[in-house]
Amino acid sequence: MRRTPYDGKPYYCTICDAGFGEFTACDDYYCELESEDAAKDRRTKRNAQATDAARVVLKPGDRIRATRCCQKPATYTFAGWDGNWIVTQSGIDDIPATQVTHVNGKEVDFAASGHRA
Repeated sequence: MRRTPYDGKPYYCTICDAGFGEFTACDDYYCELESEDAAKDRRTKRNAQATDAARVVLKPGDRIRATRCCQKPATYTFAGWDGNWIVTQSGIDDIPATQVTHVNGKEVDFAASGHRA
């Protein structure tokens, strides 16, 4: 890690999304740094875009492969929505659309720019 202060505040890489403390930065040559506020704005937009794309594609009964917070990928049956969170038939309601990798066996990336079903 190289030492690069960012106005005394944490900052984030726009490419790999890693967060760093005040005086550390990503060593990857392709990383671009942004402030914490800019990172929050970018993530909010990405999450909204992914949710909008997923709402068009997902239908009750669809099998989705996703990763819940701090857990390994698993397969779930989509039941509906609770705000911006995916709800499964088993009652799990904390899956964001950005973490869905497959729908009915087909690979998807709802967070990708210009996602199409």
